[in-house]
Amino acid sequence: MKPQAIGIILIALLAAGLGIFLGMQFSKGRSLDIEQLSLLNAVMMPEPRVIDAQPLEATTGKTIDLTKDFEGQWVLVNFGYMSCPDICPINLVELAKVQAEWDKTQPYYPLQVVYLTMDPARDDLDTMRTYLGHFNEDFIGARAEFKETQKLALQLNTVFEAEAKDDDGNYIVSHSDSLALINPDGDLEAVLRGPQNSKRILEALNQIIPTQTSLYHLSAALLPCH
Repeated sequence: MKPQAIGIILIALLAAGLGIFLGMQFSKGRSLDIEQLSLLNAVMMPEPRVIDAQPLEATTGKTIDLTKDFEGQWVLVNFGYMSCPDICPINLVELAKVQAEWDKTQPYYPLQVVYLTMDPARDDLDTMRTYLGHFNEDFIGARAEFKETQKLALQLNTVFEAEAKDDDGNYIVSHSDSLALINPDGDLEAVLRGPQNSKRILEALNQIIPTQTSLYHLSAALLPCH
């Protein structure tokens, strides 16, 4: 048999094996229980919501676009700010647990946590990079102008507002407590309402992500040459 023919056969066998593997992974957990998701504080969009997002400055050293730059990946957006005294750091602790467990158990469904600051006046990228590194070095921090961030937050079912400054110039940012789950097409797929808990988040993600990932995006995530 000619070497060229052998090469073609090997490629065909590899493709068949990959197809079987993708089919096995893709077939997992096909039922989506909306009532169960509600008990987990997760709300699915009736249809994935198209997001009008502007490029964000990021701790990666580049700008990122939540709607275009994460093909083949799911993105979990957490709004917070580094001066937050309670909810924000607690959520990051829980998200660090989620990321570690997800990477270990669901490597074929890549998940990226993006921390979008609600306080760009005080949260610079260098400080944010160090801050997030204490929780998980793979977390991406991002920022935009305050009003632009508010507009994006509304699209992702989050609201926030800076309170009046005290005599020392300090202030808090009042905000809702929800996470936005963006699908590999860059659309809002679901919202995970607070209070946040790593076990509950993982249960919700395990229901949503495998059932809502297309075979195209699953193969895109697994094939680095895509």
